[in-house]
Amino acid sequence: MQDRRPSPEEPAAELCERANFEMVNIVPPADAVNILDALRFRHLVSRLHDAGPRPTGELLARLTRLEPSITASLLHVLEEFASVDVETIKRMGADRWPPAVFAVPDAVRSGRANRDTILRRSLHPTDGGDVA
Repeated sequence: MQDRRPSPEEPAAELCERANFEMVNIVPPADAVNILDALRFRHLVSRLHDAGPRPTGELLARLTRLEPSITASLLHVLEEFASVDVETIKRMGADRWPPAVFAVPDAVRSGRANRDTILRRSLHPTDGGDVA
């Protein structure tokens, strides 16, 4: 049987099925994106990581006690994450948080905003962002 080249119009699911690959969703859900972007979340996770593997395990165990229905899913995801080559993650720079990105309002770029306006908007963000 001759292997044919896929056409650009062929859906990805059909290509994976034909190649016997499993579809993997690499885009996290919206709530996961928001929490990963939160500076406080990043800070707390980094602190926990610095404490070593035991506190991380205790956190995961407590989550399963709080919500027993997540135990199987948590173990599945943990197996997935633990199977990734650590050296590859480090070489790619994926062991560190990406730099935080802050939106700069037009008033700041144009010079129309004064110090008080900038601080007020920073301390009371209207878009649900982090408080500095």
